[in-house]
Amino acid sequence: MLERLVRPSALTFLLLWAPAVVHAQEAGQTPADAMDVQLFHPAASATAWASLDRPTVPSHLALSLGAFANWASRPLSIEHDGTREPIVARALGIDLAVALGLFQAMELGVVVPLQILQEASLSAAAAEDDFSTRGVIGAADPRLTLKVPLLSGGLRIAGSLGATIPVGKARQFITGPRWVLSPTILAAVDAGPLELAGSVGYWLRQEHHVTRDFEIDDELVVMAGARAPLGRRLGLSVEAEARIPAAASWTAIDTPVDARAVLDAELAHGLRAFLGAGRGLTSGYGTPSIRALVGARYTLEQRECDFGPEDHDGYQDGDFCRDPDNDGDGVDDDDDACPNDPEDADGFEDADGCLDPDNDADSLADAADRCPLEAEDLDGFDDDDGCPDDDNDSDRLADYLDDCPMDPEDADQFEDDDGCPEPGPSAATVTVTDTRLLISERIYFDYDRDTIRAVSLPLLDEVARVLENQQRIRGLRIEGYTDSVGEEEYNRDLSYRRARAVLEYLVSKGVARPRLTYIGYGESNPVSSNDTPEGQALNRRVEFTILSTETRETPPPGGRRRPREH
Repeated sequence: MLERLVRPSALTFLLLWAPAVVHAQEAGQTPADAMDVQLFHPAASATAWASLDRPTVPSHLALSLGAFANWASRPLSIEHDGTREPIVARALGIDLAVALGLFQAMELGVVVPLQILQEASLSAAAAEDDFSTRGVIGAADPRLTLKVPLLSGGLRIAGSLGATIPVGKARQFITGPRWVLSPTILAAVDAGPLELAGSVGYWLRQEHHVTRDFEIDDELVVMAGARAPLGRRLGLSVEAEARIPAAASWTAIDTPVDARAVLDAELAHGLRAFLGAGRGLTSGYGTPSIRALVGARYTLEQRECDFGPEDHDGYQDGDFCRDPDNDGDGVDDDDDACPNDPEDADGFEDADGCLDPDNDADSLADAADRCPLEAEDLDGFDDDDGCPDDDNDSDRLADYLDDCPMDPEDADQFEDDDGCPEPGPSAATVTVTDTRLLISERIYFDYDRDTIRAVSLPLLDEVARVLENQQRIRGLRIEGYTDSVGEEEYNRDLSYRRARAVLEYLVSKGVARPRLTYIGYGESNPVSSNDTPEGQALNRRVEFTILSTETRETPPPGGRRRPREH
């Protein structure tokens, strides 16, 4: 919130400050040689390179102090009789800089140039153009800057407004003609280990004729550079500066281009030293045959931020320091889907940084859930404990296989695989009709096998007893049936094997083998629908058909029949 208030205010100040600088000038006569022949002036900002400013600002109330000295050889020459005559042979200057960061939203800076030594060369050209030849020592006009970041991230952009403040008379080759106002756009981007930076500014000033053929007026000032780190504390930057007159016609002298290479080193925390050299690339004004520079910049911050400058995420932004983990849950905000709500760290999706009040999504809060990572099955049995109940009635038959999940199986070896308690088979009864032996209960086999279960043995014992007493029954067919689940041929074979198992049991109980035959009908002749479990159970059966008595014989209806025995 503070940054949103400060940045518009800073831009408003830029707009209000500019006219004030322009109109607060003193009227007066400007000397012909009033110009600044030093193209190199350091940037005041704590985040700048030597002279190329960057689109970033330091922390709130960070104070930067800088001092730079540069020596230039032949910074100003003119053509005379086919040769270049130096007007200024050598110039040595010092720039003192101060900058202050405010609210991490802007930075104010001032640079005060001092020309410690400047020598004017005696020449015919100088005499012809009526230049003074004396040396000059003095202070140039200070330059104020206000920088406001506009865009951060991969591409960083800032707006800057600079203005020279005329504090005295224009001085020979030291100060320009009164005021200079320079709105500028700064930009920077990272390219691997390199940082690329540049600026474009328009320098607005009063028109001033230095010689009959040379005048200084509005200029477009373009700077570009790149910096490469050389280890943890060293860096090397290359900077170039070009001044292009706004007038339609250009000449060599009013289009200077200057370049320099600067080595910087961090000597101590907050203290960085600079050492560089360069030269002019054209014959324009202020472009020396060689330039050497040395400087230092010290930045004093109110408090060092452990994790860098403020991230402006709405959490404790007033301390101007980044808070990497707002909610203190151990998940960095960059990876935290809920940066202001702490993760519960319960072993469930802890990496997303969000509180999970109901891990298993069973509508029971984890605080009251005995099984927070296993969803309640909501089957009406103990649903308030949050745990799935796989066997509600504890009869060792899983509920999904249990036809009676709330009533335990009685495990009496009678229909124990359905999970339902049964009273058990009643007394086994066998009824003899003209064509059949009717049994009172089903004959049970192990699942998908032809093994007779013990619960059905009393019933088969009763069938054997009836056959022993009914010797008039000379032939009895044992018929096996299945439901329609599975392959038809497989079911027919299973019914065949089950019918044979019944025959073998009856033989073991004393029934003469010649009296018995067996057949498997599979899923044929159902007595109920195979679409329900109840109907399927009725279709899995064994029937007994009387084939012959002492007076008649019953033919088989068809099916898989055992081979004739000899």
